[in-house]
Amino acid sequence: MPLESVIGHIDDLVGQINSLISNLQTVPYPRVRNYLGISGQNFASGLRIVKEMLKEYIIKRAEIIANLSKDQNQTLSVDDVIRSYWHQQVSNTYSIVERFNNDTLMQAKANIPFEIYHWLLDFFYNMGLDTPVVLQQSNQFINQSFKRAIVEPLEYLIKIGEKPIIPGSLVQVKSPDILKNYPLTSGYIISYISGEGTNPLLWPVLVHEAFHIMDKEINFMSRIEKHFTSLDKKLPVLNKNPEVNSKWIEEILADVLAIHTFGPMYAYSLLDYFERAPYVQTIDHPEMSIRLYSVYQYLDSTRSNYTDILYRCVNSCKGKIINKIDRYEKSGQLEEDEKQKIQELYKEISEWYESLKPNSFTQTLKNYVLESRRSVSEAEKAESEKKFVLFPNLLFDFDEIRNLLLEDRISLAIDPNILLNVVLANLELYNRERHLDVLVDSIKKWKVKQAWQLSIHEINERL
Repeated sequence: MPLESVIGHIDDLVGQINSLISNLQTVPYPRVRNYLGISGQNFASGLRIVKEMLKEYIIKRAEIIANLSKDQNQTLSVDDVIRSYWHQQVSNTYSIVERFNNDTLMQAKANIPFEIYHWLLDFFYNMGLDTPVVLQQSNQFINQSFKRAIVEPLEYLIKIGEKPIIPGSLVQVKSPDILKNYPLTSGYIISYISGEGTNPLLWPVLVHEAFHIMDKEINFMSRIEKHFTSLDKKLPVLNKNPEVNSKWIEEILADVLAIHTFGPMYAYSLLDYFERAPYVQTIDHPEMSIRLYSVYQYLDSTRSNYTDILYRCVNSCKGKIINKIDRYEKSGQLEEDEKQKIQELYKEISEWYESLKPNSFTQTLKNYVLESRRSVSEAEKAESEKKFVLFPNLLFDFDEIRNLLLEDRISLAIDPNILLNVVLANLELYNRERHLDVLVDSIKKWKVKQAWQLSIHEINERL
């Protein structure tokens, strides 16, 4: 059979992916396990698509040419024809199917804690989205849909199938639309730098990528444009090219939404990422100076009277951001008119986002304080009425959380966004070997606490 070794190898890879899917039963969280399974099935479908395209688009055409050669007193075999016309395409195919298999492996064998995986998915859940999202080890932070990851690399095979005329003849053949036979489940991949999977300083960058995906699903950008229109305003012009300007604003939008939702230490995470990885302006990404100045607006304007956590976190990173911005201004990389445009853009994005009543960081802090106070009162009342109740939620300030988590290594059932902000504000005390497990256990406790609170609520309603 022509291309027997390649097709046999594809069958082997499908078997390997199916084995990976079967082994996902060890993943502790059903939602994470389900999404990884969906991704694995999509990539297995991608391999089957490649196999069918080789058969329908290349082998069948090669067979026709080989038969025509006999009529012309030539003795070309099907393999001869494939080598003559499609050698490079077959070579590319081998690389692509290996990449599909490796991508699936880099998802199933992710070196990032599953608790962080689950924490990230909660950002989607809080926005009312149940879109499958998987994390994948890579060499950069990016996001892409399953369709883009699987179908776009096959464009060269698709083009072969679209051409009805057989090379070197007048014979025409109509090829089936193989993509329709193997529909892919919609969803997304967030890639992260492999070596940073256990580094909490770069976990907030995942939130930025998450908001890019939410934008694709909910269309934040369109809503922002409508918001400006309702105010008889236009989006600021950061680049004269309208398409580039739109992409730059999308990037700033993701930054602003990420810092509003995760909290102030997103700014420090972003700065550290910029300094670790070479960052240059592109048609998709504005200058680093513009992005840092955008998130600085949050540090300069956001307040909370409920606890000292926001104030202390802001102060821990604000000086570093200001120093960087000062250097941009002195070097001419950040001009006054750009600053004014960014200030206006930040103001309108923030006002629009707050109108959605989101689960912002300031709201998270408010909930933390109010729930702690309420739980003490409820515990006293429940004890007298002989109802089920959780232990009272103790209210810890910035220093207490730092000391308990980083000095005493005691895991705390507190919202992960609060914990992560406090940890990043005290990064000089953090040690991966000593504290990663404590941080992960804290997130586990938080998830158990949420489930327990829901159960208690249901029990008390029946009493």
